[in-house]
Amino acid sequence: MARPPLPTPPAESSPIATASSAPSAAPVGLALHAAVEQVRRLITKDCAPLEFFDKLLALLTADHPAAIGAIWMAGTKQQNAMGLLTHLRFLETGVMNDRRTSVSCQHLLIDGWQAEGPLTRRHTLGVTIPFPFTALIPIRDSGKKIGLIQLFTDEEIDFEEPEIVSAVTELIDLVERFLRRAGQAEKVSDHGAFFPEFEAFVRRLHSSLDPAETMLTAAHELRPLVHCDRVTFLDYRRRKPVLAAASGQKTVNSRSRQVQLLQSLALGVVRTGRRFQFTGEGDELPGDISRTLAEYIEASSAQVILIEPVFATSPAGKNGKPSTAPRKILGAIAFEYFTESLPHPALAARLAPCLEQVSLALENARRHRRLTMVPGFQTAGFLAEFLRGSRLMWVVLAVASLAWTMWFLATSEIPLPIECRGHLMPVVRRDVYAALDGEVAEVLVRESQAVQAGDVLVRMQSTPIEDSIRERSSQLEEKLKRVDATRAELRTALAGQSREQPARLQAQMAVLSQEIKTLREQLVVDEAEREKLVVKAPIAGTVTTSDPVKTLMGRPVQRGETLLTVMDETGPWHVEMSVPEKRAGHLLTWAAEHPEIAVEYRAVARPEQTHPGRIERIGDRSVVTPELGTAVPVYGTMETETLPLRRIGMEVNARLECAPRSRLFVYFGEFQEYLQRNWWIE
Repeated sequence: MARPPLPTPPAESSPIATASSAPSAAPVGLALHAAVEQVRRLITKDCAPLEFFDKLLALLTADHPAAIGAIWMAGTKQQNAMGLLTHLRFLETGVMNDRRTSVSCQHLLIDGWQAEGPLTRRHTLGVTIPFPFTALIPIRDSGKKIGLIQLFTDEEIDFEEPEIVSAVTELIDLVERFLRRAGQAEKVSDHGAFFPEFEAFVRRLHSSLDPAETMLTAAHELRPLVHCDRVTFLDYRRRKPVLAAASGQKTVNSRSRQVQLLQSLALGVVRTGRRFQFTGEGDELPGDISRTLAEYIEASSAQVILIEPVFATSPAGKNGKPSTAPRKILGAIAFEYFTESLPHPALAARLAPCLEQVSLALENARRHRRLTMVPGFQTAGFLAEFLRGSRLMWVVLAVASLAWTMWFLATSEIPLPIECRGHLMPVVRRDVYAALDGEVAEVLVRESQAVQAGDVLVRMQSTPIEDSIRERSSQLEEKLKRVDATRAELRTALAGQSREQPARLQAQMAVLSQEIKTLREQLVVDEAEREKLVVKAPIAGTVTTSDPVKTLMGRPVQRGETLLTVMDETGPWHVEMSVPEKRAGHLLTWAAEHPEIAVEYRAVARPEQTHPGRIERIGDRSVVTPELGTAVPVYGTMETETLPLRRIGMEVNARLECAPRSRLFVYFGEFQEYLQRNWWIE
């Protein structure tokens, strides 16, 4: 449909009209949107360009029974005028019969051609056209302007109104999409170019008797043949379709949600026995698959889906006529478009012959696959073909080399290495515990700070102890005041003549003295308890607790709870290792016979250096670690004098050498033990 653009005429183009009638904007916008909705449905139907433009004019002028419109196309380079493609009551006006009005009409068309977008003008084509305004809307094909839509209206259309702009923009896009599809359909109708491609497709499709390979070939080869974005072949097994192949993919995840939804959608289509196509415009969806379709569209972002059931060929009936029995379902093929909202014309034109060949190839492959020993013969034939010629000699050499390698691995022995990881730690270390229940009031040390034995590390406070001291101090003060008062009364009584009152006062003095003695003893005990709230370093060393201020400050603790850890870096060091439980058996067996087991260490920070050592002790019980699971703790000595970097917790790799075993067991023994542990294989 594309034509060369119209040569620029000598006349100057007029500016686009911007004046509009406000009351008419809303009705015109609503009418345009309604027409665009009808055009959107129109482009989904296959029709010739002239038929499409006739229907387009009818839709754009449907709101006025006496409306007039025309569609003009650009002329050739030899012509300087636009040609009339189709019209609606335009020639009946006689405009083209008069030279003056015909030239005026061409000038209007030239203005519309030179304008960047649609425009509206008041025309001077005479009273034969009862509408004073004309609207010109461009027609584009592949981004190039090729024509104009001319509509005569009784009101001026404001093409800057947002509602009208959106409707006209969508209308131009829909017309361009139709013209693009029309050009594609014209190319598809060229059978001379299709037959070589179809012949190559059939040859590759029938080249194998393996059903899986046939379905894979169909999925990969159909995609460029019918011009779609993805082709998926679903094999019909056990009364349900299963995804077998997808174009552009070697393997698919059958458990993914998108695959499960596609299989459910194909099952609903297969049950209907007819083609299903969804384009998003005017599709009538069966109720049992509408929900599955909506979920699949959301998961895959496909805009067009076509699912075609694949049936076996009809068996011959009586007298050579086709049988009327139901055909067997072989599977289904799904065609998807992700960037286009309409299927390519090649899909409708080429689908039938391609599906017929796919059905024949798949049915033939399944029929031969059921023959006895066919898979074995195919494998034998493949091997015979592969070993033909000089390859046989290389295969014999490879087998001989493999046999010699296995013999060497099984007969030669080397020490069985057990590799593990550990941390370098000081041997002397002490955990600092809380002597009483209380709350941490002050932390006087930091991480990695050096301390001496007896240094104060943490001060705690205990509300019950403080309350007891406060209460007993108050009671003691009160008792002392009462003693002073009683002593004064006693002196007065002794000066008198009575003998009973001094005796009573002396007895009170004795009771108060005993109570004061008890309170002072209790205060001494409380002060001793308060002293226990001051936590001191048990040894000289380094505090290794991570960020003790943040960890302990203001936190309530209970008696016996660990507060800090102090390690002596000046004393001996050792390596604390964890050997996986599955490898600990070899170590324990070898340690029972050889108490001295050598170890080779490599610091992770300096892997180029090795440091010798030996096993010091093996733990009596297994522990659970987050990295290895169940493991056996092993402690080993290490010569740290040659270690340039020595710090608490430094990670090292350890290699322990156990009893000599065959190289085959050393290299592949873990696999053998895995089978013995999990499959109970002797």
